[in-house]
Amino acid sequence: MSAQEFPISLVKAFIGTGFNGTVFQAFLWGIYTVVYLNTLYTYLSKKASRNWVIIGAISVSYVGYCVYAIVGWYLAQKVFIDDSDTRDTLFESMISGSEWPTFVTNVVVCVMALVADGILAFRTIFHWMHLLTYRPTLGMDVTVIIYQGPVGHLELTGRQAILFNELDGAQAFTTFAATLTSTLIIAYRIYTAGVVSEGTPRKSRRLLKNIVEILLQSSAVYSVTALLYAVFVVVPQSLENITWIYPAQSYLTTLFLFASGVAPAAVVARVASLDDGTSGPSTVTTMRISGLQFNVQSTAHGGSQVPTHRDDSDMEIADPSVSSHLFGKEGLEGTESSRL
Repeated sequence: MSAQEFPISLVKAFIGTGFNGTVFQAFLWGIYTVVYLNTLYTYLSKKASRNWVIIGAISVSYVGYCVYAIVGWYLAQKVFIDDSDTRDTLFESMISGSEWPTFVTNVVVCVMALVADGILAFRTIFHWMHLLTYRPTLGMDVTVIIYQGPVGHLELTGRQAILFNELDGAQAFTTFAATLTSTLIIAYRIYTAGVVSEGTPRKSRRLLKNIVEILLQSSAVYSVTALLYAVFVVVPQSLENITWIYPAQSYLTTLFLFASGVAPAAVVARVASLDDGTSGPSTVTTMRISGLQFNVQSTAHGGSQVPTHRDDSDMEIADPSVSSHLFGKEGLEGTESSRL
């Protein structure tokens, strides 16, 4: 297919997106690397117990984004160095060739979305919430990978390309709904049973409020990018709109992957850093709220206990710190029936 068959504006849009998209990927890759290393340092430097599942999860996400960025870098090398004799040959190289980069990108999208949702779901949600939120996301991601696998190296027909986009959009919409639902329910339960509870110590109440803010802020960024990505992926391409739809899809794919990795890493780092402002003797108030257990650290004189009894929550003194119980060996765990 010759580049002369297409409008010059379309050719320029594809070439410009290929170049600028590679720069955008590299820029976000650098930011992600800083966030990832800072998260590891913050999390591992705490004396509290560590959960290696969380460390492994954020590491898998980082490796996934690295794979995505390296594939983009390889394609840019091939297009702009090996096939750039003329603008026509450059454009033809971009629109032809194997579909394996698309398959790799979609696998990375699914894996990173699963990890991002999994960190939120990991031992933090009720069993019925796990069924309604995380498993649909898992099912959609597996469906996308299985369907695309057999034809990952084949040239797609127009109908197959549309179906792939619809599957990608459905996966992103499912991720958006699952993330938003899980975050709002968890934040609501923490806020109503802990923050506004009269029996909760003031220090504990402040820490719980900070946790709610961290969850909502990180989830908002991730959810918005997932929604935008889903909307633009399912929009059908045509000669009339492809000059702006294609760049939008390309940039939003990169941004969605970036948010999928950075958002959960930021949650882990920010919750771990909550201990930094606490000094002096302290205790930990363990709250069990309808199967959702988490721990908040509160300053106490001489380690004295502050017991409180409520119909919907049970508070007792425990040890260690906020970060260890949120993302540690014992953190945010529910009853035996709600554990993953």
